[in-house]
Amino acid sequence: MHTMNTVDPCQGLHIIKNKLQLKYLAVQAEMLAGCFQKAVESTRKQAPSRSRKQGFKLGRAAGRKSPAVMRQADGERYLEACVFDKWFLDPPTAKAAELWDHIVGYQFPLYEKGGKGNKKGWDKLDLLGIRDGLPVVIELKRAKGKESETPFRALVEAIANAVALQKIWKEVHPELLELVGRNPGVHATIPVKLPPAPISVVVLAPSPYWHYWRTRFDDGKLRGLRPAWLKLIKAAKDAGYRVSMGSLVMESDARPPIVRGVEQIPAL
Repeated sequence: MHTMNTVDPCQGLHIIKNKLQLKYLAVQAEMLAGCFQKAVESTRKQAPSRSRKQGFKLGRAAGRKSPAVMRQADGERYLEACVFDKWFLDPPTAKAAELWDHIVGYQFPLYEKGGKGNKKGWDKLDLLGIRDGLPVVIELKRAKGKESETPFRALVEAIANAVALQKIWKEVHPELLELVGRNPGVHATIPVKLPPAPISVVVLAPSPYWHYWRTRFDDGKLRGLRPAWLKLIKAAKDAGYRVSMGSLVMESDARPPIVRGVEQIPAL
C-alpha cells in the first residue's frame, strides 16, 4: 500500500515536483500552497549557478534540432522544436495570445555538465520566451494520461525553473542580448537586472491534454482537485509569479503534428 509523500518546503520545488502523487494530489497541493514562499526560498538557495563549464548557448547555433530532422516519436522534444520554430526571433508567423512575443530557446539546461549525478533534481527548461523584453518560462506537457504529467507537476516545475533562471539571469543576459541583436526586426529591451515585477510562467499543452484534465477535475473521483489547484496558483502569484495556461492549436489529423497557434485558456 502506497503512503503519501510528505511535502517538505526545505527540499525545494525542483525536488517536490517528483514527490507529487495523483492519489494524494489535492492534499499535497494544499500543503505546498501553505508553505510556497518557503519552498521558493529553498529552491533559490539550491538552484545551480551558471559557469563557462556549461557549454549551451541560446540560439539555433547551439545545435538545437529542427522538427524537419526529428521523429514524431521524440514526443515532447519534437513539440518543443515545433513551438520554437514557429515563434523564434524571426518575425513570428502567428500571434501567441499575449503569452509571449518570441521563443528564444528550448531544452535549456539548468544544471552544469558532469553526468546525471550532477543534476541534483534539475533538468532542462522546456521553452524560454520573452515578452516585452522579460523572460517567460514555459513548461510543455504532451502526454495526457500519465500520472507524472499532471498540471500540478507542470506548474511546480515551471516555478522551480523560473527561480533558477532568476538566479542565473546575470549570466544569461549577454547571451540573450547577443541573440536579439542579431535580429534587427526584434524591438525588445532586455534588462540587465530583472525588475521586481512578476516573472511569467506558462503551462503549455495541446488541447487534448487540457480536456483530459478538465474531465478529471470534474468527475469527482479525485476530490478537491480544483480548489487545491486554484490555491496553488494563488500561492504562486503571491510569491511573485504570473501564471498562465496555454493550449496549442494543432492542425487536425496532421502527421507529423503541425502547430498552428496558441490560445490562452482559463485555469482549470
